[in-house]
Amino acid sequence: MSESEEGELLLGHEYDGIQELDNDLPRWWLFGFYFTIAFGVVYWIYYHVSTLGPTPHQEYLSEMASAGYRVPSALIKGVTDQDLLLGVVGVLCGIGVLIFAELLRADRGNEQ
Repeated sequence: MSESEEGELLLGHEYDGIQELDNDLPRWWLFGFYFTIAFGVVYWIYYHVSTLGPTPHQEYLSEMASAGYRVPSALIKGVTDQDLLLGVVGVLCGIGVLIFAELLRADRGNEQ
């Protein structure tokens, strides 16, 4: 770029010794910017203005309902998390007693 062309592009002010040129933005950047604006407008109209798309509250209720269909089957049978944990604890305690008895027998030999 020649100095005369650069002189035409100068904005006429400088900051810390840096002169600013009035260059156009790249086309790909402008396309992305305008696409983002258009997408935001369409998204806002679809989800918040019209009744075409579900609102965030409707999506939440739908997700909770689909998750709720899996949970009550265990609750209907009367099985709760506490029952499941107590069952596991009982099994683990039984295994612990067997391991302790085996280690005690190995430690004391055949005294028992």
